[in-house]
Amino acid sequence: MNEEVMQMGVALMQELSASHAPVSAARLCKHLNVRMSSLQRCLAYFGAQHIAGQEGLGLILAEQDDERLMLSLTAAGRAQWQAWQDEQGTDQMLEDDDA
Repeated sequence: MNEEVMQMGVALMQELSASHAPVSAARLCKHLNVRMSSLQRCLAYFGAQHIAGQEGLGLILAEQDDERLMLSLTAAGRAQWQAWQDEQGTDQMLEDDDA
């Protein structure tokens, strides 16, 4: 996974963590200022679907609602996001102690 996809995945998870309801992919693209194709590439890594024989990380669920693609964090995605947040808080506390 390249750095650009990783950064987009983290930004996407941050946006989705703020909502308990699914969010439209089009709205996320607009908010994150990315193209739908870039978002879909990110979903290939972070999503729950198998794409081209590769299993995604299962952190983001993509569901079709009529014409709209709706995204939400899976339970594993929420747990991973919380773990990253806890880790960042610990890192920040260690940096503060060093100052």
